[in-house]
Amino acid sequence: IVYGEELIDHRMLQCERVENRALETVDFVLPDGRCVFRTCDRETDRVVFQMGTADPQRAVRTAR
Repeated sequence: IVYGEELIDHRMLQCERVENRALETVDFVLPDGRCVFRTCDRETDRVVFQMGTADPQRAVRTAR
């Protein structure tokens, strides 16, 4: 198991989920083009996404 860095919910809410066919990954990209999280099918049962939050409702919105 690999734990990713903790990403703040505010930042993830700004991201767009993009399927990167060239790399066969799913990228979460900020409006300025920076990729803040990337994963692929092979990592499904190996990577733990850690989200930092202080608001349970915002955390649920981010997780969706």
